[in-house]
Amino acid sequence: MPRNLELTADEHLLGETLRKGMSPHSNQSSARVIASVEVGTRIQPVLKGLRAMLFLFLRHSTVISGMSPPIILCTLKTAPRRQRAWDVVCVSEASRMPIYYEGYDIDIMRVSPQSITGQYTFDMRNKYQSRKALRAARIQLLYEIKKDRYNVLLGEGWKLTQLRKGSLLRIVVVYSGRPAVAIGDTLCRTPPFAELLEED
Repeated sequence: MPRNLELTADEHLLGETLRKGMSPHSNQSSARVIASVEVGTRIQPVLKGLRAMLFLFLRHSTVISGMSPPIILCTLKTAPRRQRAWDVVCVSEASRMPIYYEGYDIDIMRVSPQSITGQYTFDMRNKYQSRKALRAARIQLLYEIKKDRYNVLLGEGWKLTQLRKGSLLRIVVVYSGRPAVAIGDTLCRTPPFAELLEED
């Protein structure tokens, strides 16, 4: 290999120097020269590898000559501002009970095996309108049961909560009933026990 050839040449050079009868000082100098040549030959591949690594580092480095160093931005997340909760002003409730359509020309064809419950929120402007909110909740629940081809509620109940937050007014209505299919006079009636609520 090339390395072995270089070492053989160095040994030959050392032998020639000794045969010429040079002084010990000269022999030491020659030995140092030969050692330097040998070490330099061994280090050259290492230097080439270091140059390649340095080139790759400079190529991929974000700090380029002539440009300012990168700026690291830190974002501090603060806790969300706690909002004021709604205060409960009044709660009115009517328990759900079976409602029979006495005095109405109506025939019940099918009854749902399960009841249905809906929750509806109404924001008020200047004052509470509890009865209107209750009627609107009932109409909305009737609209939802029509998706399953029901058209009346045999058992109805509700819970109405008046809320306030500063100058804001809100009503939350939870309305429930038993969906059914009926034929006859199925016009929308008023919610049961609506008279328990104050006048609008």
